[in-house]
Amino acid sequence: GLLAKPTRQLSEVNATIQRGLAAASDIFEVFDEPPEEDEGTIVPDDIRGEIEFRDVSFGYAGSVQPVLKNISFKVRPGETVGLVGKSGSGKSTLASLIPRFYTPQSGTILVDGIPIRDVRLAALRSHIAVVPQDVTLFNDTVARNIAYGALAGCSEAEITRAAQQAYAWPFIERLPERLKTIVGDDGILLSGGERQRIAIARAFLKNA
Repeated sequence: GLLAKPTRQLSEVNATIQRGLAAASDIFEVFDEPPEEDEGTIVPDDIRGEIEFRDVSFGYAGSVQPVLKNISFKVRPGETVGLVGKSGSGKSTLASLIPRFYTPQSGTILVDGIPIRDVRLAALRSHIAVVPQDVTLFNDTVARNIAYGALAGCSEAEITRAAQQAYAWPFIERLPERLKTIVGDDGILLSGGERQRIAIARAFLKNA
């Protein structure tokens, strides 16, 4: 009569192990990623923001056609540029080439006249703020979702100012504990627009 409960518990062990194996697979997949190539030696003190593409082409591994082919244009400091095109036409890919998330197969990308491959990777990205289409939030406070990673040491005043610049402060003020409110797993307690404003506040806080 006493065997039923321990037998049932023993049968549940496999489910726990399988969950652990699935998580471990994801974690070790990240660990096994090769380090990003970084042959750059230039560490600029400041970047004005002139971006130039010279005959840039790029294609994903395994794709028959290139996503971008012989793209050339220049963006001057202070200009606002919109990339317009069909879904899958390469707009996000083009933007991702600037912080060197991808490396073009041919052509050159320059920042302030310097080829970005010659700029130290960490230095280049320290001058770039990215607001992704799909925002990732953590099951933590609003403040810690705005200021995390290298920005974790920012003061509450700095976080508040960034939230105000992103027009996130009006809805944060209405939250039960304002900046200390837990947003839930992946920000489930916030609307899509509110999650996007949190991401914009991150960019303002970085002040790239």
